[in-house]
Amino acid sequence: MVAGPAASDLLKDIERQKMPVAMFEYNVDAPDMGGRKARYWQNGGTGNLPLVMVNSGRELTWGAQTPHVADSYKKKYGAMLQTARAERATAEVHVWYKRATLDSLKVQVDVTNIGTLPLDPFADKPAQVVVFLVEDIEIIHMTKSARAVQYLMLDDVLQPGETAHLEGQLTGEKGTNYNKSKVVAVLEFGDADGWDVAGGAWGEQGERPVAAPPTATDVPPTAEPPTAVPPTMTMPPIIAPTPQPTEAPPVASRFWAYLPLSLSAAPLGEP
Repeated sequence: MVAGPAASDLLKDIERQKMPVAMFEYNVDAPDMGGRKARYWQNGGTGNLPLVMVNSGRELTWGAQTPHVADSYKKKYGAMLQTARAERATAEVHVWYKRATLDSLKVQVDVTNIGTLPLDPFADKPAQVVVFLVEDIEIIHMTKSARAVQYLMLDDVLQPGETAHLEGQLTGEKGTNYNKSKVVAVLEFGDADGWDVAGGAWGEQGERPVAAPPTATDVPPTAEPPTAVPPTMTMPPIIAPTPQPTEAPPVASRFWAYLPLSLSAAPLGEP
């Protein structure tokens, strides 16, 4: 949670360098969006504006770090972000979103536990996916403002190496321009030290890719049945007639029989 012109300058630096950081602003005078403002106070936040929350509240700071010193905000907040970026992610997150209705988005999130510890949605500080709708608009100071927050809950404990597929709907505040808005999702979790972020990602417009069907295993062609061998044709023996002394011997006849053979070669079907 960031407010203040100095934070806006820091955001410009982040965008110019294309750093993988999601940095946006809430209006602290507006109703608490998704309980994120309360998270700041619950984690021990105090002080004057701007209020800064990094890693879902693991790090907090507020107010002028060194009054009347140029770039004091940027140096302090920038150091917090650099520290967060140096930490190893323990979850891999992929996000897709598309327009569902005139005032809502369909959001799909895949999360994979790439750490060594389970992510427990039943803990006191549950492992959960938080989806933010961020519009490119300057409402207070910054050019990126939160317009909606939605929680997607894991169905079960996510063990190392396991992946969960989640889906939900995100409805922005009245007046949200969805054509200028993007979605970012993080998988957050809590422990005795407070809240933290396991991983996150900006969303891609569209649907979750359809899983490609498994490649068909090559099946060897069925062996063709052996061609039937027609029976050997035999010629019956020629039997000479018994000589008749008084009659001329008949002409001997030769004949043979054959068996009609029908060879069928039916085409082989696909296995």
